[in-house]
Amino acid sequence: MAHLETGVPGTNWSNPENRRNSIWNGRDVTALQNEYSDWHAMHVSQEHVAEAMGHQIGQADAERRSELERAQELVTDALNALIAECESEIKRLLAEALGASLDDVGELAISLDRCSESPMLGCVYPERVESGAKCLFCHLTRR
Repeated sequence: MAHLETGVPGTNWSNPENRRNSIWNGRDVTALQNEYSDWHAMHVSQEHVAEAMGHQIGQADAERRSELERAQELVTDALNALIAECESEIKRLLAEALGASLDDVGELAISLDRCSESPMLGCVYPERVESGAKCLFCHLTRR
């Protein structure tokens, strides 16, 4: 992975006015923040849908259960496709915000963890979202 200009924790949002106006290290990151917000919401929605459908499937008779399981599979596939598309756009916008190429950010792992320093306000890890990984922006270690 190439060296990315991820800023210095505590200085990435040089003043509160920049944060309010979505200016990160001199770059407008409104589109990136919006895309990340959508991506985050889709993950949360996916969890809620899975829980609700699991409950419905558990209460259904055998015939209805089969229909509901198929419906759950279709919904899951659709949400996964939307999340993947959104993640691709996040990486494109993140590369733009960092002045990097898509290759430079291609292997980065976007997380649901909130971050005070990244341009999209979510932690980004070098390869995987896992215990011990360090966010490229806030430098906090994931537990």
